[in-house]
Amino acid sequence: MALYAALDDHKELSATNLAEGVREVSGDLGELEPSEPSLVRGRYYGVLYGFWPTFVWTLLILGGLVGLNVFWADEGTLGFSQLDPRTAVESSTLLPNARALLLFRVVCLLLTSIPCGLSVVIYRQKRKEAGEPLVLGGLEILLIFCTLWTWCLKTFYFFLATIVSALYVYCGWVPPFWVTASLWVIFDMAFGMAWLVFWAVWVFLMPFSFLAGQMAVFKEMLTPLPFYYHNANVLLMTLELMFSRWTMNEEHCIFPVYFAYSYLYFNWYLYSKMGVWIYFFLDYNRPAMASDGYQFLCNSLPPTDSQLLLLRKELKDHFRPMGEVSFCTIHGASRTARVSFLDAKHAASAVKDLSRSYIDGYNREIKVTYPYHRCQTEVRVSCLDKEVTEEELRKHFEKAGSVDEVEFITEEVPPEFKEHIIL
Repeated sequence: MALYAALDDHKELSATNLAEGVREVSGDLGELEPSEPSLVRGRYYGVLYGFWPTFVWTLLILGGLVGLNVFWADEGTLGFSQLDPRTAVESSTLLPNARALLLFRVVCLLLTSIPCGLSVVIYRQKRKEAGEPLVLGGLEILLIFCTLWTWCLKTFYFFLATIVSALYVYCGWVPPFWVTASLWVIFDMAFGMAWLVFWAVWVFLMPFSFLAGQMAVFKEMLTPLPFYYHNANVLLMTLELMFSRWTMNEEHCIFPVYFAYSYLYFNWYLYSKMGVWIYFFLDYNRPAMASDGYQFLCNSLPPTDSQLLLLRKELKDHFRPMGEVSFCTIHGASRTARVSFLDAKHAASAVKDLSRSYIDGYNREIKVTYPYHRCQTEVRVSCLDKEVTEEELRKHFEKAGSVDEVEFITEEVPPEFKEHIIL
């Protein structure tokens, strides 16, 4: 609830600084970079997709799960009626005694809490370098990405399990039934979500990023920290299953789904505050769960400036016989420049404060973003008037800080196409 209150109190902060901070740290944590909201409005929008249809579909599925939960509880197949309270603290035959299980859980608590703390440190460092404030002192990063949600859940489980085991080993305290039952449910959530993250990375994200030519994302997934996030979770939870007396119950598959639903709805709330999607496939306005798989690059277009909107319409009409065209954009249709700063926080200030501003003497609104390669001291300036000089541009951006270099450039090809260009 703290993030809810913080975002309500800092609406401007949540829409700009928080979104930029998430973009900057996403690569370090092995997460997909947040995407802009989809502008697609196909014929089935409001019927098969869009907020209300998606919300209704999720409620129907959730209602079915709750119905199964009630049915299995009445049938007694959830296993709680046969649950021994000592199940939460006694070890399996693979360990000598409950003390060994306690030691294992202490190690797991460290192995789950340290990565969460490291994520906060990385995020705080990125924000401080950019000179930006923090909503919850950096803890907000733990509430944004699904992977970190699951790691917080594992930390919470091992924290509770360690306390219960310590009380049993050193005080002889046998946990009551409700404690053991609650730990079993939390374990099932953590176990199921660990495997969900694991398979999502290796079956979907890794192969699709490779096939789409997104080699930067593919390689980032194999770096130490992201690799640990997406694989150690399965190892830790599987060892906990082997060393404890927990058993697997098929009917408990509903518990991880409840956890996933909580993240889904919270992610929708974040979108309402930040204006960007943490994961593109959770965007309820997308007619299909595809990011770049159906995009292509069309070159050798006639030069244009004032007739840009007309050219977009002509392009969509030209390709419509091949199928429905959901989105069309034109790169290189406006004058572009790169501005380098001496300090990364000045570049961040330029992106925040000078985007959609006007250079003195001109009535054309400019757009300021980070370049595709995401250099922290450089910004990309587009939509420049043809008459703007380097000196005028330098003077305008000195409002954000010390400018190192100004250069007019040919607008870059979007990164999703770079791996496929043959010269």
